[in-house]
Amino acid sequence: MSVLNSAGKEVFLISPLEKIKRFIVLGSFTGKCISSGSVRKDETLDSGEAFARKNIEEFIQHSPEEILNCIEEYSSKVKKCDSLVLLLAICCTFENKNPKLLEFRRKAYQLLPRVCKTPTSLFHFIDVCEKICLTKYCSTGWNNLHKQGISNWYLNNKKLEYHITKYRNRNGYTHRDVLRLCHIKPLTKEHENIFSYICKGVTEGSEVSEYIRDFERLKQSDEETIIRLIQQHNFVREHIPLEKLTDSVFDELLKNMPEIALLRNLNHQFKDLSLVLEKIQAIKSVHPLHLLIALKTYSNGHGYLGNKTWNVDKSIVQSLDSKFSQLFKTLPSSPRKVCICLDVSGSMQLYRVAGSECLTCAEAGCALAMVLKKTYKESHLLGFSHELIPLSINLEDGLHENLRKITYLPFGRTDISLPFTWALNSGGTLDKSKDFDCFIVITDNETNANTLSPEKALNNYREKTQNYSTKLIVVSMENTGFSIANPEDKYMLDIAGFNGETIEVINDFIES
Repeated sequence: MSVLNSAGKEVFLISPLEKIKRFIVLGSFTGKCISSGSVRKDETLDSGEAFARKNIEEFIQHSPEEILNCIEEYSSKVKKCDSLVLLLAICCTFENKNPKLLEFRRKAYQLLPRVCKTPTSLFHFIDVCEKICLTKYCSTGWNNLHKQGISNWYLNNKKLEYHITKYRNRNGYTHRDVLRLCHIKPLTKEHENIFSYICKGVTEGSEVSEYIRDFERLKQSDEETIIRLIQQHNFVREHIPLEKLTDSVFDELLKNMPEIALLRNLNHQFKDLSLVLEKIQAIKSVHPLHLLIALKTYSNGHGYLGNKTWNVDKSIVQSLDSKFSQLFKTLPSSPRKVCICLDVSGSMQLYRVAGSECLTCAEAGCALAMVLKKTYKESHLLGFSHELIPLSINLEDGLHENLRKITYLPFGRTDISLPFTWALNSGGTLDKSKDFDCFIVITDNETNANTLSPEKALNNYREKTQNYSTKLIVVSMENTGFSIANPEDKYMLDIAGFNGETIEVINDFIES
């Protein structure tokens, strides 16, 4: 559907279904994402929840089947399921008192195992449903349909023993709490034994599987027995009591440890260093930015707050650095034409990144600019402070060399409007080589020298190019609050903070 924008020009509105899909991917209806710690959080889970719920509920009223199909489709696509969990919770609690919508809610609960694949997301779902029901209906929401939906998650879970022993408590819930709230009824003798174990533990005469019995044995066993049980049952890091996590036990866990888990546990003093290096070089599916964050964190020799320290092994540092370069070369490419605008002002060297405090804003910005330049072949890279600065970043030089080039630039104040005014030549006519699909501004958000508001500068560009859907993504490395992108503009995305998922959010927004 075409409409007139504020400039009186014809543009196209995003359909309600597309808004829902963007919400699933970005976690927001307003074009804002926040990276915090190792998990991307979105404002819909706190201050923006009512806004998100209003948009979703309006869509449900008109197209209930479409939204369920959308949840089913994206349940196998997205890696972070927070937005899907919220969306499903809204569907499951939608007009709880209306019997005409009972079938819709029942179908929504059938999608629960597809969306909540682990107890972590299940407990999150339960928590969100309870908060929605307390707000809307002044009840906890534990009606018969909710109880049955949660019960079915346990009754149809093919890896139930693994899940209940690995994820014992999350979001303030335990499995014992949930089973008592949903009044679950076991379907088989096996279920009965597992539920009895959850509620009572292993008691005299209780019937539990060898897997559960051996899991309980971990708490009292010696090192040799624990290693044998790990080999027998493939127990993972979360199964092992902290006081039993010796060097030899950890090295045994390392043999089958997932790639991301390996990167998170590099601070352990490994007994078999050669196996660690072998595992690092075997990494295939981790994005280079995850490697960078792991490299910087490990190299520091301490956590962000300094409450945990470790000895840094140079061979691990070198292996991570080498793997970063290898994975960097395998990045997929996109035909989209983007203008990458990197803030090189003095403040970028001073502050740490929100969400990845092991990095300075300059380090994270340089790495992200390199990844974007590799991904988007038809891209142009600009540096800016109080003036535009040519950047001699070469993808073959590696991160350290490129960071060195940026470090010795003549820093100044920050004028974020400069890239947009540069994109239009001085004669006022469009240079087709500067006709971009998207501008990506990487900054610490410390804008203090604008000759023109960034939004106005972008709108001038849109006017000249007659492309009113030119996108703008602002990656604000330091979360000082949003001050650049207009939240009312559906073609603008503001990201506060930075972590390994940032590039996925950027790519999804550009391609949407």
